Amino acid sequence: MNFLSRRMSVQALATYKRWLAPLLALLIIGLTIVACQDELVSDGGIEIRNARAQFTTTDVGVVYFDIHNMGEAEVLVDAFAELADDTQIHEVITDGASTIMRPVESGISIAANGRVRLAAGGYHLMLLGVEKIPEVGSTFQIVLEFENSSSVSVTVQVQDFGEDTAEMHHSTSSNGEGVDHSHMDNDEMDGKHEKEHD
Repeated sequence: MNFLSRRMSVQALATYKRWLAPLLALLIIGLTIVACQDELVSDGGIEIRNARAQFTTTDVGVVYFDIHNMGEAEVLVDAFAELADDTQIHEVITDGASTIMRPVESGISIAANGRVRLAAGGYHLMLLGVEKIPEVGSTFQIVLEFENSSSVSVTVQVQDFGEDTAEMHHSTSSNGEGVDHSHMDNDEMDGKHEKEHD
């Protein structure tokens, strides 16, 4: 290799090294974004993970997700979704042989540095008056309002009905029947009374 060729090789290597670090940085950032796309952290220290929704063949949907409060004690007081006429916080309670689904008027409390899971058989969001059921695999936005923190916008992924390990028929009473949102219309879930399923 003559002097000119050797000099060109050294210059090419220097150029390669100069671009290698930024390219690796972009790759790492891209992988981090992909890995973290199912979570969201607000300025108030609220982290939302694994947000997913299921819909019946009617105009009703249910949303589940996990809350991690990394700050002081907090309360989830309200939620909004553009695709629904109304979004309510609900809970399922089993009392003896009866299973009751009811609105949670006081919100969901999350202890300081605590976690709460919205899941089948417990807390969840009800989407009422959904005019157009979104396709499985698509996403939509919900906004969560907290008492002491800023609002958090969350991307929710639509699952097939029953895909969640705990299905929408999400609590089973001693007589073997569960709470089934698909049999409840908007009037029955207007937040003014409890609906008990035999």
